[in-house]
Amino acid sequence: MIVEEYEIPLERAIKRLKQLSVDRVIVQLPNGLKRLYPMIERELSRYGIDSLLTVRPTWGICDLAIPEAKSLNIGTILHIGHHTPPEMCIDNVRILFLPSTYIRNPSKLVYSTIKDLMNCGLIKAGSRIGLTCTIQHCKYLDDIIVALKTLNVIPVVSKSSREGMSLGQVLGCDYSSAISIQDKVDLFICIAGGRFHATGLAAVINKPVIGIDPYMENYFNASEGLREIIARRLHILSRAINASAFGIILC
Repeated sequence: MIVEEYEIPLERAIKRLKQLSVDRVIVQLPNGLKRLYPMIERELSRYGIDSLLTVRPTWGICDLAIPEAKSLNIGTILHIGHHTPPEMCIDNVRILFLPSTYIRNPSKLVYSTIKDLMNCGLIKAGSRIGLTCTIQHCKYLDDIIVALKTLNVIPVVSKSSREGMSLGQVLGCDYSSAISIQDKVDLFICIAGGRFHATGLAAVINKPVIGIDPYMENYFNASEGLREIIARRLHILSRAINASAFGIILC
């Protein structure tokens, strides 16, 4: 099912919910996908399934709406947008996981980014480039590899040992697909929305990292961005050393 600019296999979830005789679920979406809920709610209601959206942020499988489900006496969560096994049960709450694929192929953006960096002299012909991406863009990895080869650079890609992970895929808590090839490449690109995943990759890899954002259609030097973050934090710590009183904000 296409929901705005995402392909979400909602039909698969509905079929499973009907098999389980589930008629009420909590829907959990990352902040960037919460705007899709009205369309998801309408599709679920067509099949007699009531739903509630949890509005708090979620960062993945480690951040599930179990407390909300238990407090509302709802036995099933529909979690959309993060990688994990299709289904699991925690504290008697069943969680169905659905991936979301961004329908815009980023291969042209990756091509233009690398070409621009080559024109600036930051990447040379024959460079070995490690490819990483989030689950929303894994579908297009073959197209990206073909595009990069036309620029006379060598794409290198690996896979996490975690079950169910796609080729080149990274999580905020799992960069093993990149770590396993860091000695075989000159730099990495990370195709993901925002700066979170590219900056995280730069923090665990001893190679330059270029972040490419398919939503904003731009790129940035994640390694330099990481150095700026560390510098700001060290500055704050240096000021805190001489502080005599601290304020605590409870939210």
